Amino acid sequence: MAGAVSAMRDIFGDMGRPNAPMLELINGLQAMTQGGMSHMTPQKLEQTVRNTYNMAKITGLGFEGMQALSNNAVQLLTSQGMSPAFANQLATSTAGYGFAFARAGQPLAFGAMNTEQAVANDMNMRAGAINSPMAVRLAGVARLSNEFARRGADGATVNGFDPNSEAYALAEAVKNGRDTYMFQGQQKSVLQSESSIKSILMRAGVSGTDASMELRRSGAAAARTINQYEIQDIVRDNQDVLNAQPIFGGVFGRSVAASLAGIGRPRNRAEGAAQGRLATELGKELFAETQRLFDEDR
Repeated sequence: MAGAVSAMRDIFGDMGRPNAPMLELINGLQAMTQGGMSHMTPQKLEQTVRNTYNMAKITGLGFEGMQALSNNAVQLLTSQGMSPAFANQLATSTAGYGFAFARAGQPLAFGAMNTEQAVANDMNMRAGAINSPMAVRLAGVARLSNEFARRGADGATVNGFDPNSEAYALAEAVKNGRDTYMFQGQQKSVLQSESSIKSILMRAGVSGTDASMELRRSGAAAARTINQYEIQDIVRDNQDVLNAQPIFGGVFGRSVAASLAGIGRPRNRAEGAAQGRLATELGKELFAETQRLFDEDR
């Protein structure tokens, strides 16, 4: 905890109070973490303080401005029945988004948001991402990667996925805040359907029942994991793609279905359903590929 106290002293120093008593420093930590300090590791606590301090300086908001943003986040989270423990993360990420939005210049378009509106919208979307099915799904992957028991090479029981498995690569990406991972020379998105992730977990040895249960486990267990690894930011930063994919996946899927129809009409309902599922999955893959090419061109 010494690192977190030292970081907090830096903040007080910037406010002209480098010799603030320890009690005030501890109170500052409690306020910054919304009372969640006791549930954080010393490393996580120091990281939280440093991130807040750096964001306050980079954006020019100062510590008081960051605290005001954090208070807004508390009100938003409380109104939606969520834990205020997420407030600091929301405030820090939203401050960075607002700074980038302002630096990019406001678009000259009818109905376009100004910076204040964009910040409020971003915070709302980050809060919404906390309880999203995708965040819950990724939290299940991260949790399983810590708790799954398997047989090691020597026959002993070890926790965690095999480092050579796709489940391991996926979980490591999620736990380190990345939205993509590499497996067998291919770059893949962590934002996959429940069925895709379930298949990945089952290939790593997780039973289908356990995989389904963990990928849907919401409530306190999911909230703790989402908070620990800041999974809501992965989801929020990809929400435009997540919102568009079902729409464009359907559009591309219909095009693929038209092509599949040239192969021949399905002989029964089962074949028709299988062909429809294939069209939808291919459509989503096409959309993902166009998104990748778009990102490369930007």
